[in-house]
Amino acid sequence: MATLFLHLNAERRDEAEWLHLDESIAMASVRHGPLSLAANDAKGARVIVFLPGADITLADAVVPTRNAQRIAAALPYLLEEKFASDVEDLHFAFSKPALDNSVNVAVIARDALDDWLQRLAKVGIRPHVMVPDICAVPDLEDTWSIVDGADSVLLRMSSNSGLASDRASVVDTLRLSLALMAETPPAHIVYYRSVDDELDPLDFGDLAPEVDSELLQGHRLNLLAKHYHADTAIDLLQGEYGRREQLSKNLRPWRATAVIAAICLVLFSGLKAFDYVDLKRGQEQLTMQVDAVYKRIFPQATGVASKERVQSLLKKLGSSKTSNAGFLELLDKVADGLKKTDKLEITRIDYRNNALNLALILGDLQSLDNLKTRLAEDASLSIEIQSASSRNDKVEARLKIKGEQ
Repeated sequence: MATLFLHLNAERRDEAEWLHLDESIAMASVRHGPLSLAANDAKGARVIVFLPGADITLADAVVPTRNAQRIAAALPYLLEEKFASDVEDLHFAFSKPALDNSVNVAVIARDALDDWLQRLAKVGIRPHVMVPDICAVPDLEDTWSIVDGADSVLLRMSSNSGLASDRASVVDTLRLSLALMAETPPAHIVYYRSVDDELDPLDFGDLAPEVDSELLQGHRLNLLAKHYHADTAIDLLQGEYGRREQLSKNLRPWRATAVIAAICLVLFSGLKAFDYVDLKRGQEQLTMQVDAVYKRIFPQATGVASKERVQSLLKKLGSSKTSNAGFLELLDKVADGLKKTDKLEITRIDYRNNALNLALILGDLQSLDNLKTRLAEDASLSIEIQSASSRNDKVEARLKIKGEQ
């Protein structure tokens, strides 16, 4: 089967560069143009897409398991402090765990990945693999590699460390990166540029170590295709973005409309219902319910401010986007189980998508198993341990709890 390497453009998103390799041809010439033209060469070929490094952040993490599903569930929480965005809005792709359970991670905004996939689907291109273009830059021992280009310059510092920069600021970016790595600088820096590019070579001045230039007889995409290795590059098409799931992505543009319609319907129904309810009586009943739930979960709490405390919690959880009634109902059902667990500390409560997410600290793994068993006694609850790890003689765990729909 022929292979098509497709390098997308961060600035001109409906254009690309592509390289069509046939079994009988060692290396073909690079073509430029709209995605619709690239779609002709993609027919019948294995499509490997290089995504612009500007859209992607590379990271690494040590995970507590080698199970792929559990790694996918744990990574957002292990790396959430590195990102200003809500981890729910990010897609985390990862490599196979090393012997020390470390994984290389590529992170991209879901909106950005959705946009790329929709643009490709619009012209009939279904990628088999999508990897960061930085992961196809030459990775040589104790060497930093720089690959020049008109739209961006790619810098790779290690197997899973690199970035993309514009030509105007790449030298300053390189100087800063070297300063940050002053204790372990690279032995070599290699600068790749094509003899066919009508670009002035970058001036690195008196950088140390000295930058060695290597002229490419072909296009930089020839170099990326040559140094792409499927066993080490991180494929972004994982989890819900796997090839089996991509068809469902075509429905995503309608989800926002459906959500807005559902919210409007709920609001309208709620307003009509309030016309037939005695507001004062309803407020008193709600206050009693909040007090009861609060006291069951926090039996040692004093004072009569439980309503205000729960309202404050709901505000932090984003109660305007979820169902307070569903939250309180779930909280009421798990209250006894939580209360009966010794040495339990609740560090975070989150309610989204009709699910209660708890971050807990317990004395040991047996306490976690006992808690799950107690909660599972309620047949209306679905209990999932998303992660569990031992640290400082304690167990940190995350539970996801759903009620009957």
